[in-house]
Amino acid sequence: IGLLRPDASEPKGAGLLDKCLTTLDDYWALDLGPGEQLIQSHVPTSIAKLYENVDLDANAALAARLEGYKGVWLDELRGKSKKTNLNIVQSAIVALGRTTQPNDGKNDTPKLDYQVSQALLDHYKKGRDKQSQYFSLMALGQIRGEENREKLMVALREGSKALEKPWAAISLGVLTHKDYEDMGTGATVDEGVGEALFRELKDLKNPGSLSAISVALGLVRYTDSSDALRDLLEEKKNQDDLAGYICIGLALMNDQSSLDEIRNLVETSV
Repeated sequence: IGLLRPDASEPKGAGLLDKCLTTLDDYWALDLGPGEQLIQSHVPTSIAKLYENVDLDANAALAARLEGYKGVWLDELRGKSKKTNLNIVQSAIVALGRTTQPNDGKNDTPKLDYQVSQALLDHYKKGRDKQSQYFSLMALGQIRGEENREKLMVALREGSKALEKPWAAISLGVLTHKDYEDMGTGATVDEGVGEALFRELKDLKNPGSLSAISVALGLVRYTDSSDALRDLLEEKKNQDDLAGYICIGLALMNDQSSLDEIRNLVETSV
């Protein structure tokens, strides 16, 4: 249902969208046990997908309906629900990340969007489920805004090397990459995020963490790190997963100097 993504700007599509949302609403409202709540947990993310192509400025009714959904998901995040399956909370976090607007403080943003960012930060710090905590970081990156950027910079700096740092790095990469898309051809590199990620690249040893930092540097397009990434690729070329992610990072920053090295790696890899 979520993959249908009907066009709400024309009557037939608007009718189908309403049917999709109503069907998902009805299923979400059922009082089900923890087992079937795993299936129910797909409802928030499906609704978020249905809204991807909706022009909220042109449709006040759908915009208001989305605010209602976000309020329900926020209650799930805050534990104000009878549903007990952890996947419900995780799905609500993902959906909030995809539907909440960028915000830079309680004074210049819709109140609910600011509350969502604050709740996600609280959940990252105090939540008992690690995956939900990591999804909260990613949601903050998807929402964007200067305050969320600063929160993620702190998480990158202070988080545990093997767990929080990789998620904070990728979240910062997503935030920056989406900012670049909005800026278009005039986009300028976020030097602050790039430098912070580059410092982590020099300090970390864990392959999973290095993989995340490499991809994040690519998303940020921090080309000042390209020489170091190429050196790391040469050093780690026999570690398949890590080498692959380093290649992705170099490709994302469009490092043409890496072409020969990546081609050689392809030819010699099983």
